[in-house]
Amino acid sequence: MASFSARDLLIAQLVKRHPARTEADIQADIYGLLTVGELNIGTDQAHMESPSADGTRRRIDVEVGQLAIEVKKDLRNQTVRADGESQLEGYIATRTEQSGAHYSGVLTDGVLWLLFNVGAEGVDSSPTWT
Repeated sequence: MASFSARDLLIAQLVKRHPARTEADIQADIYGLLTVGELNIGTDQAHMESPSADGTRRRIDVEVGQLAIEVKKDLRNQTVRADGESQLEGYIATRTEQSGAHYSGVLTDGVLWLLFNVGAEGVDSSPTWT
């Protein structure tokens, strides 16, 4: 009988596109992968639904260190992807301004992973990972 680690099970759940899966399900799996998925990130270092602290009611889906993770249900939809990019760019800019440190972001639906960095010319999107 095969034995699967928590990491393996969480990754298997993340890469499935199931219509019944919600953004909250994906957020929880990413948080689980970070905190119990053998990455040695403590629950005191990773946070779900972190307030953006910019005077709005916006919340960062998952935050760990200087990384904001914005989760969407399906990034194949270009409107959803553009909305997520806009949200994430705002979070990165706000956190960079608040902390004075380099901040990065990831936009994901669990299958596609897009990395965003802040540089001298603003937010830059890096290649997609699947």
